[in-house]
Amino acid sequence: MCALLVLAVVTAGRVYAQEAKPEAQSDCRYEPREGGTNSSAFPTDDVFRPLIADPKQPQFFASWQAARARTERTHANVGSVGFGENFGFYTSREGCNGWQVGVLAGVFSQFNLDAPSSDLINTDFVVGVPVSWRSGAWSTRVRLYHQSSHLGDEFLLGRPGFPRVNLSFEEVEAILSYDYRWARLYAGGGYLMHREPASLDRNRVQWGGASCAVPRCRRRSCARS
Repeated sequence: MCALLVLAVVTAGRVYAQEAKPEAQSDCRYEPREGGTNSSAFPTDDVFRPLIADPKQPQFFASWQAARARTERTHANVGSVGFGENFGFYTSREGCNGWQVGVLAGVFSQFNLDAPSSDLINTDFVVGVPVSWRSGAWSTRVRLYHQSSHLGDEFLLGRPGFPRVNLSFEEVEAILSYDYRWARLYAGGGYLMHREPASLDRNRVQWGGASCAVPRCRRRSCARS
């Protein structure tokens, strides 16, 4: 009886280990995945890993910032929150190598934490189409998106006569990324196809890096800039 019990436990442990191993590597955002060619609709991950510290990365976050106005030379504690996600439509890959197309949507707001009621300063609404690609350590993301920005009611009420601007634009953006063990470097930029007001700069450059404390952990804790 004891021998049968031990055999059952060992067998169950081996089956669990075999099933758990593919699951631990099933998300291309954190860990490379092995496997044959696969094409599917509505994937749950992406071949381009998200830029966690990018303030316009569609994701759920909350942060505190110490801000200073360039013109008035004033300081303020700002609370920044974001709600959004990249939703995959279709992907074709071999493991984590391949391409994917989807849709992105996000809402990003800033609040003045020094005001008695934490006044809403501004809210940005973003929607667009990202196309991503990966081959080994190299990956890239190209996206076309629209952004419109709206000042908060409390902000306008506290500043009578403030010159309100209808800020909106469409931008095409491209980011190239390279992963090496626990490090990541990326760079790219964007170009405004349409802009309001016309005084907005058309060109934008972006770069950054990442370092991870645990090279092969599934959900990495990284610092990005």
